[in-house]
Amino acid sequence: MTDIEKARQLFRDAGLAFPTIPEELAEQLKEHGRWLFSTRPIDMSPYNLQHYLDEVDVSPVKDYAVLSHAGHGVNSYAIQYYLVHGSLRMFLHLGWGGVYMDRGEAAATVRDCFSMADQIASLAQTVGRFQAGKQLTVVGSDFYGSYWLPPGKTRRGEASGHKGPLNVLTQTLDWLTRRQTEMHRKVSKIDPKLGLGLHELANSGKGRCRPDSLFSFQLEFAKTQAKDILDNLGNLVENTIKKAPVRPKEKDFKLCRRSDPTRKLTREEDKWERAIHEKWGPEGSGEFVSVCKRIQTYQYPLQASLKDRCWGDIDLLGIGADFLPVPNELKGRGSGDSPLRMLLEVAAYGFAIREVWPKLKDHWIEAVGWFGGSPSQFPATLERVTLVGVAPKEYWLRCLGQLPGTNQGKFPCGAWPRFWELVDALEKKGVDIHFVAIKGSWDDTAGRPTITGARVLDLRSLTLNSTADPSDSGGTSLCEP
Repeated sequence: MTDIEKARQLFRDAGLAFPTIPEELAEQLKEHGRWLFSTRPIDMSPYNLQHYLDEVDVSPVKDYAVLSHAGHGVNSYAIQYYLVHGSLRMFLHLGWGGVYMDRGEAAATVRDCFSMADQIASLAQTVGRFQAGKQLTVVGSDFYGSYWLPPGKTRRGEASGHKGPLNVLTQTLDWLTRRQTEMHRKVSKIDPKLGLGLHELANSGKGRCRPDSLFSFQLEFAKTQAKDILDNLGNLVENTIKKAPVRPKEKDFKLCRRSDPTRKLTREEDKWERAIHEKWGPEGSGEFVSVCKRIQTYQYPLQASLKDRCWGDIDLLGIGADFLPVPNELKGRGSGDSPLRMLLEVAAYGFAIREVWPKLKDHWIEAVGWFGGSPSQFPATLERVTLVGVAPKEYWLRCLGQLPGTNQGKFPCGAWPRFWELVDALEKKGVDIHFVAIKGSWDDTAGRPTITGARVLDLRSLTLNSTADPSDSGGTSLCEP
């Protein structure tokens, strides 16, 4: 049982709701003691709310989540849920567990507050991009007052709020909802003055990286945003190359991973990732696809130091027909990420691999020895890199608006021509981009995919030919068994 599963069970057994902790933090949640779970070291009891408020006011704090039950005396006990994530700083300190408290009533209040907090945390990731260094602050405490502050505002000595946690959470959610409505009325554009790279733009709205402040991917404006990226592509690529991390030779490049069967995975994409590696990795068999013969490793680390926080891991690193590395960006069935975001992510990986290749080369030759190729075949520098955007067929059907009964997540028809202009422009800069559909099914009982195959999509024909039928029996069908 993982630590987050222990926490869920503890709260469930106590009759309490459990907040939705962001995925990247949920995986880091560790048990530090009875009724104490956190993604960060704990030097001060979470009951001391003011300590944690002062901490974020004094200096930037790395994203974290704390979930605990603490108190003193006979009645001063509370559930603490502290979440610092991107532009959101939320501190809930909700009375529960005191001798004189009505246990049922207190549990109901915790449930209602957590429900509001879940909505706030979700909305803050999509509409909470503010000016650099500005955060949305929410404080809800039954003991020390409650208040919320929009970005850029301070309390300035104001007395503790007396509106109550639920009231403050409601006000915050209303404000975020209004902001979401306003954002949907106008397109989010790139600010050239920020000097962004493709990796930073691709991670807009995600917790680990928000240097862009204002940019967010908007399906309804995908055509305009693709044109905006095209207009800024030269600077975006140049900045990506400048910021590409170069891990030193002595670092472990994680090229020979072995799956740990005892580790329980929670994210769907992680499960697809491992299943693909198992089927087509060094211990698997058969060809993945023509442009990427096999999969060498998963979660290939790009970061060389802490300053590279905007760089994630390459989901899958494959082996091309020329034995060179092929970065793969993977999306799950229900991913809300558009093909435009996928394109920017995998392109950034391509430029990063090209930069690190001189340090990576010897490690790569040794790692892929099982597949073949002689050292003389491997160039000193990479002039071109093959890239793959891969996803289960359900993801591509959603992007094409072919899922039965819904158009949610469909990439606008009018945006595809701009999308392909962007693909062509990137290819002129040294990256060859392909898109792959994974064939198979999801096993609900086992909680993992069963993969039967994969193939390169002729996505350009599917999206530019208005008469194309994705369910036909030709080479571009997505729906074949």
